[in-house]
Amino acid sequence: MTLSNLLSLFRILLTVPLLYFLSFNTLGHNMLALAIGLLAAATDYFDGKLARRYGDVSALGKYLDPIADKFLIGSLAIYLAFFRGNLPTWFAVLIVAKDLLIIMGGGILLLRKIVVHADPPGKLTVCIVAVVCVLFVFNFNTAGLWSLIAALLFALYSSYFYYLKFLILLNKRSNLLLRTILPTLILLLLAALVGKKHFLP
Repeated sequence: MTLSNLLSLFRILLTVPLLYFLSFNTLGHNMLALAIGLLAAATDYFDGKLARRYGDVSALGKYLDPIADKFLIGSLAIYLAFFRGNLPTWFAVLIVAKDLLIIMGGGILLLRKIVVHADPPGKLTVCIVAVVCVLFVFNFNTAGLWSLIAALLFALYSSYFYYLKFLILLNKRSNLLLRTILPTLILLLLAALVGKKHFLP
């Protein structure tokens, strides 16, 4: 277990105090939660930097690092949607579902000894979703709702990006069905689910 991997595990553990402070929903406790979030972001920066500097980049690290990011953000989105109740439920479901699919895809590739790393679209999506969550943490709900538009667009883009990368790495033929029709059907299904009353805030 390398130091960079330990930092990724530590980032996952930070979820516990983060959600604990958020449960009070006061300005002071929300500020403490923000501080923990910034600490988590620092570990995300340094685990990759340390791994590259000391040459201990590992397959486990490449898989564990994005899992830590997705676990922290997913837990935060679920809390805000289902416990505090100000983040739209459909958005939390979308983010968690997207991340689970990406993790499953990474696991399938790992079983085939194909190691991938986080790409810029995925990292940028995590940052934008984090900004959205921060707005809802401090109950800036109107600004948060407007920011959902950018987060949704980046989430869809990064999902499609990783989907195409998954097909390429598995040497799947990039035919019309896999490349266009199937993603379009999934997008229409998501739109229908979002439109249903029980997915609205």
